[in-house]
Amino acid sequence: MPERKLRVFLCHTSVDKPRVREIYQRLANEAWIDPWLDEEELLPGQDWSEEIEKAIEKSDAVLVFLSNNSVSKKGYVQKELEFALNRTLESPEHLVNIIPLRLDDVQPPDSLRSFQWMDYPSTEKETYYERLLKSLKERASSLSIDTESASNVNKTKHSVSLSLDGSFENVDKEALVKTLADFLGVEIGSIQILKLAGDSTTDAPPPPKKDK
Repeated sequence: MPERKLRVFLCHTSVDKPRVREIYQRLANEAWIDPWLDEEELLPGQDWSEEIEKAIEKSDAVLVFLSNNSVSKKGYVQKELEFALNRTLESPEHLVNIIPLRLDDVQPPDSLRSFQWMDYPSTEKETYYERLLKSLKERASSLSIDTESASNVNKTKHSVSLSLDGSFENVDKEALVKTLADFLGVEIGSIQILKLAGDSTTDAPPPPKKDK
């Protein structure tokens, strides 16, 4: 494990929470990333405004999610963004990497025109997620955060045998693998389902040979 992880703040509007939460969960599964999402980090009784500013202050990168919901009205997204930009101007030695992500086909606000943005549509998520990871790895490299050895932690194959009631002839195995990966906190590619009870189509290991 790295000595410290890349701290990533997710700046978004509450209406986009479901899509942002999905990205948060994927980032959290990366051994070298420490993502910050308000619903996961804020505790009852805390001053949320103060805690959010402190989180941005400590962040190495800020993901700004742009959508029809966030750019059409003023709100705390703009306040968080302003704070991140001011931090960069006031402390260039602690430069925060701001990455605008367009969830919808919207024009980035003037304050973000100088930053290269990237699309993150609801389709082809894997392609765009890999591009986002590439950008975050560049940021981690500039801070001497090791991403390769940390990534190897999640590459161990997990063989899972499930025995559940009911028929699994029509089960969505891809969805099941994703659920298991999220639950175990590992990469999707590290999950291998060997056998589903009642499903003859799943590859299973051969039975052990009996001694004669």
